[in-house]
Amino acid sequence: MHDEDTSLQGYFGKSLSDRLQYMGYSRASGEDVAYNSGSLVELLMIYSMRPTIDHHS
Repeated sequence: MHDEDTSLQGYFGKSLSDRLQYMGYSRASGEDVAYNSGSLVELLMIYSMRPTIDHHS
């Protein structure tokens, strides 16, 4: 859906595939866009609380 700009703060993957891999997903996925009025720190805290994925099950 969109690519990220490597020069911007908070960058962790250019493509959807890059961002999914960073978050630990390995299966086919889609992308949706949402707006967050909070700070980048709050957003990263949300990402850090993501569930652990067991790739062996």
